[in-house]
Amino acid sequence: MSHPATKPACTFVCRPEFTDALIEEGRDKCGPSGHWSAPAPGLVELCGVAPPARQLVFERQRLMAPFLVPMDELKPLSDATAVRMLGTAATEKPLWTAHLLTVDDDNEAAAGTSLPKRLEGIWGAAVRLARKTAPDLEKRYRPPHRIKPDGTVIQVLLGRDGCRISHERAGAMVQTVPGGILRMKWDDAAPSRSYLKMEEAFAVMPVAPVAGERVIDLGAAPGGWTYAFVKRGCPVIAVDHGPMKLPPAQPGWGTVEHRRENGITFMPPRDGPAVDWLVGDMLIAPGVALGLLRRWLEPALARRIVCNIKLPQEQPYAAIKPVEALLAGQTRYTWIMRQLYHDRREITVMAWR
Repeated sequence: MSHPATKPACTFVCRPEFTDALIEEGRDKCGPSGHWSAPAPGLVELCGVAPPARQLVFERQRLMAPFLVPMDELKPLSDATAVRMLGTAATEKPLWTAHLLTVDDDNEAAAGTSLPKRLEGIWGAAVRLARKTAPDLEKRYRPPHRIKPDGTVIQVLLGRDGCRISHERAGAMVQTVPGGILRMKWDDAAPSRSYLKMEEAFAVMPVAPVAGERVIDLGAAPGGWTYAFVKRGCPVIAVDHGPMKLPPAQPGWGTVEHRRENGITFMPPRDGPAVDWLVGDMLIAPGVALGLLRRWLEPALARRIVCNIKLPQEQPYAAIKPVEALLAGQTRYTWIMRQLYHDRREITVMAWR
């Protein structure tokens, strides 16, 4: 429940199993003045203090200054409630879009209830009723990927207690894709689903690989991350004792040199060519990953780095704090540390210079 004395300054959405980790991270970064609570798994409310400007590691999306339309006001909807839900899109007539969000809920799933379908029905009814006030409402609608920074984004988050709604300027949001979810397209030739994690990292970072850039992939087998680079024309040194399962090479692809060595201790020759990308997805403890990152970051041995950090069952936020401290101390790299949509029990470090 919300803090009794105030409305939420922000509502965060995260993966349900990392709700407690997000609260711990938020308290650590915002200090003791804010009040954090979890109305449901995957949903965290902050009252009494502004949220950090930088996106939190375990945060998928946020709704700024949301208000709640209780479930008993959603069916049937009144004209007044519909106009309140549409807000300035109905009264001030900007270009607008809508992000329809739900939170995973095992209880709803067990009951056979489809939250996305319910939300589509509720939102469709709200738009139809709001047209009475703003006949041109749908003409001013734009799909989420076409809304400009000064356009209005209405986020509508359906939970068990009703709809949380925020009205925000697109350019001020930490994530402009609905729910902060980047679903990457699967490639049937990819050796493993880890390929999707690398593709998502490319989508998040402001830089992407180009043909000819040299890559070292630590813990490469069976080759999901290597494949993401080699299909773009990059020569890759794939470091792993395990076998690679890459498809036959195609015209324009980069080369692959498979080194059957330990990815944790592997280092490039000091007099060798520059490393453009250092990537690693190994099943190692966070402390070991921290040491690996330090060995590559501090001497700036690679221009870009992407590394997965596997999370322990207990205290996942505490496990990644030393990694974040290492990144914060770097002066030559810009970095992002985030739990990506295609991550599982892990987070992804992305750094570039």
